[in-house]
Amino acid sequence: MLRRWFTVFMLTTGCAAGEHALPADSTPASTSEPGHETGSHVNPVRATPPTDPGCQGQFLVSLEGPTLTRLEADGSTRALFTLGQAVGLGDNDVVVNQWEMRGSFVALVGFLYAPPAPHRYEYVVLDLDGNVRFHRIQEEPYNPQVYLASDGSLAVTGGQGFVVRADGGVTELGVFRPVVAAQGGYVLVANGEPWRQGAGYGWMHLDTLTFSPLTTSPFEYANFARVGGRVVYPVSHGLALATPSSTEVITVGPETYLAVAATTPDERFALVASTNDGRLFRLDVNAARLDAVSSGGAVGQIWGHWNATLAPDGAVLTMAKLEDGRLQQRRTADLGTTWVDVGEPMTPGPDFGLGSHLVALARGERVLILNLSTGYGDFLDEVQLVSPSAPSQRVTVGGLYINADIHPGAADLSPDGTCAATWVQREGTVFEEDALFELHLVDPTSGTSRVVQTSSRVSQLRFGMGS
Repeated sequence: MLRRWFTVFMLTTGCAAGEHALPADSTPASTSEPGHETGSHVNPVRATPPTDPGCQGQFLVSLEGPTLTRLEADGSTRALFTLGQAVGLGDNDVVVNQWEMRGSFVALVGFLYAPPAPHRYEYVVLDLDGNVRFHRIQEEPYNPQVYLASDGSLAVTGGQGFVVRADGGVTELGVFRPVVAAQGGYVLVANGEPWRQGAGYGWMHLDTLTFSPLTTSPFEYANFARVGGRVVYPVSHGLALATPSSTEVITVGPETYLAVAATTPDERFALVASTNDGRLFRLDVNAARLDAVSSGGAVGQIWGHWNATLAPDGAVLTMAKLEDGRLQQRRTADLGTTWVDVGEPMTPGPDFGLGSHLVALARGERVLILNLSTGYGDFLDEVQLVSPSAPSQRVTVGGLYINADIHPGAADLSPDGTCAATWVQREGTVFEEDALFELHLVDPTSGTSRVVQTSSRVSQLRFGMGS
């Protein structure tokens, strides 16, 4: 499978040694800043407040094949867990089916290939120090789906449903299968298989196993999202916000299928998109208010991912195509009345059939912009880190292939926005055995990039909060 080409990393708070200037093939720093129009002159780099840690003190958690490993900044490593080891399977007999991270917890689901034995899957939940909270191997009739919460609880939908509580205890749900993570002693479940037509949905109380049907039915095959203590889902004429005790419905119009595309870190706001026509809305979860966003560019969904997102303050970011063909990230703080440029325009990469687009990761005061070309998967051409008090930092990646289901995969921005990470393709491609890749950490505090690892394989990147 294509995902066998990828080693998985989670960057949690820190950087490694070996600082150097940005690579020679990187685009020079720009003058663009979030919330400011792009200029043509070079501004001096303003001092970053001493409270900005940049990339100091961080560590990596890597998933190489089926083995989860912790990599410290000094280069030392410690194995945390190996899928398949409990039943004597080797690396080639285990496929990581799902990898989730919330707060300081990791959940892995691995498919164990050992014919003629039945299809078995291995579940594990552990913290970033390697303490295992839950571990189970069991047969499943199809690929399961898991939903991890920040407290380490895990809701599982497979042949049967079950919930792993925060204390490690397990509540079996039988034919009731979760569709979101558990919260506050409840979990939203489907009465039967969620993908079957006519599946009934409702709240399951995890102590009493009492099922209470939803008072407002969702669209068929609805997508559910847990946002700010509520579950948000589409209904035939708008959007529903549900808790175990109440449901509020926001009317939009008939036959408008809405899906949550992004949320702010505090889950006060959610970006909601119409899959019918690409219209954008910003949901104020606390006020249960849905405001239309006047689009400032080309909004769309590719491989299940939207090229629009939210900044931590609720501002909306989307991509615009300029007259000369370049792509420009833009931001609006007033629901689209006015738009300002974020960073510099970026030249699209090769056309692989589904066009080129920008994906923005907005965290803290910074934005990491990924320039992607899409075909059978995504190809990462360049990243640009935009800071409010320094020139943009750009790194040429070289058309690195990323399997679409781990999008954006090869680059990430820390939750506080003080450190970015990206793989750079130096020699060959992910389809060649003798390829060479470099893992860079981009530090906006020092204005430098650090190569922390070279490898013949590429990893998925995610920053975490540490443990």
